[in-house]
Amino acid sequence: LDDLFQPEGALKEAMDLAADLYGAGRTFFSINGTTACIEAMILAVCGDGDELIIPREAHKSVINGLVLSGAVPVYMESRFDAARQVSLGPDLDSLKRAVAAHPQAKAVVFTYPTYDGIAGNLKALAAYAHEQGLYVLVDEAHGAHLRWIGIPDSVSQGADVTIQSLHKTMPALTQTALIHLIGRLISKARIRRMLTFYQTSS
Repeated sequence: LDDLFQPEGALKEAMDLAADLYGAGRTFFSINGTTACIEAMILAVCGDGDELIIPREAHKSVINGLVLSGAVPVYMESRFDAARQVSLGPDLDSLKRAVAAHPQAKAVVFTYPTYDGIAGNLKALAAYAHEQGLYVLVDEAHGAHLRWIGIPDSVSQGADVTIQSLHKTMPALTQTALIHLIGRLISKARIRRMLTFYQTSS
């Protein structure tokens, strides 16, 4: 049956296939949904006192990650569609204002798509974040299916780490999630340690 925390057989092959399918450098499976993955992602990047730029409508697991890591939240404002009463998420100007006010920020979290299904211009946001030396962390809990319906996913738009809930939009068991490492910026060993901790302590 292999070992989820040190895969060498069927699970390793499945994770490698998932990484290949999504175009990630490395993919890990989670049995605690995106919540554990988001917490692990933040802990792998941020430490005590680090500033993390987040949208106001971030999932509570992002807040959990801040508390656990000791990182400090920096909020970027989101646009709001008054007619439809939905958040449109932050735009490039929102990100630029947050970075200008907090140039020492270490990373930024985007929710893509938003919980109202809005898929903003993540490519431009990620490109600017990288220019400023920020890690780009993406909560794509509701977007594992995007590439299959003709919408670019965060893996292809410059994310450094992407979290996806397969059980929300794909045929998977409850709390099945993926954590994709796209570039070489994030320590695979640290992600594995954090993810292992949260899957064994929950």
